[in-house]
Amino acid sequence: MKVEENNTNSTHAGVGKTQIPAKRTARTESAKAGSGKAVKTCEPAKTEFGKTVKTRETVKASKTFYTYMLRCGDGSLYTGYTDDLEKRVATHAAGKGGKYTHSHLPVRLVYYEVLASKSEALKREAAIKKLTKKEKEALAAGFIKETDFL
Repeated sequence: MKVEENNTNSTHAGVGKTQIPAKRTARTESAKAGSGKAVKTCEPAKTEFGKTVKTRETVKASKTFYTYMLRCGDGSLYTGYTDDLEKRVATHAAGKGGKYTHSHLPVRLVYYEVLASKSEALKREAAIKKLTKKEKEALAAGFIKETDFL
């Protein structure tokens, strides 16, 4: 894949020629040959005025994931993962979070971990689910909540 740069000049009334920043366009060889299909447009991360523009990559990279444990009304523990912990706990508490917690209300958060990716969160959830009840209880007992909203 090759990258082309298109420089464009624009004339404003009474100002003369103004240089507009180049837009980078990545195209396949077939697109260059005349099919006219641009494959990908690479936009700059910052504008000419220094303002940061969020791209799909920066939003994805900054997302936080959580693995959590809830204590249900009957004393059992439920483990899951989410990208919005506050919202997910509230959903469980309202009886709409999952089949298991729906029938074991009320629930309260007893443990969570902050992870950098969905993959890590899912792996940690699977690892916690493989622990014995005693090991899960030890995790919950040693956990100190950092916030009051949960």
